[in-house]
Amino acid sequence: MFRTDNDVPGSAKLMIAHPDGTGLRILLDGANNRRFFSSSFSPDGTGFTVGIAPGVGPDGNADIFVGHFDSHERVSSLTNITHSDIWESSPRWGTHALLP
Repeated sequence: MFRTDNDVPGSAKLMIAHPDGTGLRILLDGANNRRFFSSSFSPDGTGFTVGIAPGVGPDGNADIFVGHFDSHERVSSLTNITHSDIWESSPRWGTHALLP
């Protein structure tokens, strides 16, 4: 999973390909001037996290989103999980939950 063209408004893409370079396709496009930042797959491969700007804060700072794939490996849902005014753009899946 990788991003492209964050510097050109409306042209950013979050893309995916097989390790050998085949199967290249767009997961998310830069509609509404979205830009994509760090991303990672869930441990079971059924989902991913990604930082996306603009987020919900007044300055348009990036928020962290969680997406899931359908049975055809297309994005079936994308949920903003941070909803804050600060910049959040480097999500990573972990193997253990952090407890307060």
